[in-house]
Amino acid sequence: MPTTTFGNKRRRQNNQYLSWLSEITKKAQKQRNCKLHMAISSVTEAKISKNNTLNNHRNEATGSK
Repeated sequence: MPTTTFGNKRRRQNNQYLSWLSEITKKAQKQRNCKLHMAISSVTEAKISKNNTLNNHRNEATGSK
């Protein structure tokens, strides 16, 4: 049974929608990864800063450098 013009158009629209959806999903995943990376980086920076502060206070208290 031959496909109709309507069937071809519908299939083409579905393919366009799927490729659009795939592209949007990739962009969203990239954005989530970026946000996650930024959050991890800021937590790591905070921990390093806290450790440096604690080390500085300990060094001042003990008189060592």
